[in-house]
Amino acid sequence: MRTVRGTAGAIVLEEHGEGDLPILMVHGMAGDAGFWRSTVAALPTSRRVIIPELRGHGRSALPADGDQSIASHAADLLGVLDQLEVERCIVIGHSFGASIAIEMARMAPTRVAGLVIVDGAGDFTELPAGALAGFRTNLDSADHFLETVEGAIDVALAGAQPATELKVRAAMLAAPHPMVRSIYHALLGYRPTRALAGYPGPALLLSSPSNSADFALHALLPELPHEAVPGVSHWIMMDAPDEMARILDTFALSITS
Repeated sequence: MRTVRGTAGAIVLEEHGEGDLPILMVHGMAGDAGFWRSTVAALPTSRRVIIPELRGHGRSALPADGDQSIASHAADLLGVLDQLEVERCIVIGHSFGASIAIEMARMAPTRVAGLVIVDGAGDFTELPAGALAGFRTNLDSADHFLETVEGAIDVALAGAQPATELKVRAAMLAAPHPMVRSIYHALLGYRPTRALAGYPGPALLLSSPSNSADFALHALLPELPHEAVPGVSHWIMMDAPDEMARILDTFALSITS
């Protein structure tokens, strides 16, 4: 474990393995480094892996101003790379972490040698105006917040392994409510398709069976390489770590440092 400076407080990270081209793993909302450990264990030790815990998550500091914007998270992680003296790396992000990874690629494209998007959020701005009004209202309601979040978790956990479901439910329900609200609102307003349009490097989209909406990234960007992973929940790397490691190692082999 190592602690570095974030733009709004301490960021805790784990490092594993060795290698010339590191892999930065970015967990999703309410996650921590442990969400990636089974994938790391399945990777060759010749792969250097860096797993930061996002601001307000795991052992990292919660920002005093409550800022959970995607751009702020991306700035944190680019700062982590600076402090580790990593010029370029492969970035793999899951869910909210995928949005952060995409924003890193937009902000500093030359530093992202390759981008792997694991069941990333779609472009919600493609939905008709008002389509998410009820969801937004319930998120901001003290009376409806928990049932709204639990409903979203239920959908995303379809196909999950028992251990995945146990860990995810515990993490999501223990996360500070203001943080979860802020992250959801950040996701609903983010435009990943625009951000990806300016990234010239190699990218790979991975999707679970539940990620089949018309506004999913692989539906909106059919030109990007896409692999559907069967028999898993939204937390692909926890349900199928060996398959995730195989896909990631193959992707990394295709990239030169």
